[in-house]
Amino acid sequence: GVGVMMRGEDNKLINTYIHDTDFIGSYASCVSLAGKGNVVSHCTLTRSGRTVLDYGDMYQSLIQFCDMSHSGLITSDLGLSYGNVIEGGNSEVRYNVLHHNDDDHLDMGLYYDHGTQNIISHHNIVYGVGYSGFQINHYGAYHLAYHNTFVADKNGFRSSWGNKYGPDLLKSRFV
Repeated sequence: GVGVMMRGEDNKLINTYIHDTDFIGSYASCVSLAGKGNVVSHCTLTRSGRTVLDYGDMYQSLIQFCDMSHSGLITSDLGLSYGNVIEGGNSEVRYNVLHHNDDDHLDMGLYYDHGTQNIISHHNIVYGVGYSGFQINHYGAYHLAYHNTFVADKNGFRSSWGNKYGPDLLKSRFV
């Protein structure tokens, strides 16, 4: 299951090694982040059946200086980090290294799925992925991404939309 589930407000997870989680292939990652004002800093998150960091309900949170690796050990179509329908409240994802998504189909690094908004992503490094270093799906709004390095076999940055959503990244900036 989940290594650490962070709910509530103003929790801090610092300098922690979390590994070998989610061997049923669900959304039970190394860290599941929800709530307001939570911090994940200087952590190593590695070896998960699906994603190593799920930020499905973070708000005004901070993820920084983490080493995230070896996701997708038993599932596909995922990122090393993943969130869907997030109102980030200007959450920051910064100074992280994401590498080696072991999925062999649609393997991504930093992944914001449909309905994410208000997330600032900067100074992250992504490598060792095949499909997309940074994936952001429509609809999305108010994203700011700058000074990142995204290296992948196919797409450093990719943005797409599904049948239910039109192509819309309202007020998002990618530098």
